[in-house]
Amino acid sequence: MAKQVKLKAEPRINVGRSAARKLRARGLIPAIIYGGNNKPQALQVAAREINVMMSHASGENVLVELEIAGENSSRTALVQEVQHSPVGGEIRHVDFHAISMDEMIQAEVPLEPTGTAVGVKTFGGLLEQSLRALAIECLPGDLPDRITVDVSQLNIGDCGSGGCRTGSDHREKGRG
Repeated sequence: MAKQVKLKAEPRINVGRSAARKLRARGLIPAIIYGGNNKPQALQVAAREINVMMSHASGENVLVELEIAGENSSRTALVQEVQHSPVGGEIRHVDFHAISMDEMIQAEVPLEPTGTAVGVKTFGGLLEQSLRALAIECLPGDLPDRITVDVSQLNIGDCGSGGCRTGSDHREKGRG
């Protein structure tokens, strides 16, 4: 399951390229939270906290509990997009998508093959993985980091379908 991480944020008044540059110089990252019943809100978060959060993320779907200064309650969100610098690779901007813990969400979850296929081990075949992620629908608390697929029984010419183990209740939305 995706771990929920707490992150402190502050509202941001100045927006735009020069304001974002000044924020980064102070060790802050510009961010935005949108979705839900609230209007989009510009935020700023500490670069160190974002870097730690993203380095400890075990999958692509990071569930965040945002504690926004000046608000008396926290907001739950998924990291929707992280923009990186093309030169140094440092994080330049983060988009958060506000969600409710009791409403179904749709997310892409990476597929991870486990085991060594019989056809690869015994006959020198090659395991070709054409499907890298699966679109699912589930509650945010049940969102898996990855879906593991046991490929150890696959022989040369076999196709894997099913055999997924996630330990959560989710619905497959399609292959993609």
